[in-house]
Amino acid sequence: MVSPEWVKVRYLPDEQDELIHSVFTQLLDPTRQMGQIVNSGDQRAAVIVVQAHLAGLAAALKHPSFEKEDEVRLIVQRPDGVTPDFRASRRGPVPYLTLGRAPFGNAQSPTVFTPLPVSEVLVGPPSGDAMEQRVRGTRTLLDAMGRAGVPVNRSELPYLP
Repeated sequence: MVSPEWVKVRYLPDEQDELIHSVFTQLLDPTRQMGQIVNSGDQRAAVIVVQAHLAGLAAALKHPSFEKEDEVRLIVQRPDGVTPDFRASRRGPVPYLTLGRAPFGNAQSPTVFTPLPVSEVLVGPPSGDAMEQRVRGTRTLLDAMGRAGVPVNRSELPYLP
């Protein structure tokens, strides 16, 4: 997970165990590319590869109660020299990278501004006036972005963890 990669989030313990096993196999098997880097004696390269894979692994695991989300995440390692932007939330600052402005393009894969393949937006929790406000705001945003066909649905989760 060193280059940007779409990853399906794993919610169930068996699926999580399978993904964890797969990542550690890639990292530790000296016959695989990542295993060769980890076992090469180049400590700096090994640390970069292990950190990237473990961060990606952590981002791909969620509690089973969130299974309805059926989430897919774009796992991106922040390039050297790129400082994230931040947005405020009730829980504190949240770092993020703006897709399309980060320097990921190269001769083989130029940066292309393609809409993300969003098939649904699930809004919530909690329910009530705040939920209705988020649904209206999300609908307005999608319409303004030319994504009027994307449905906005309400989450059934009872709380924010």
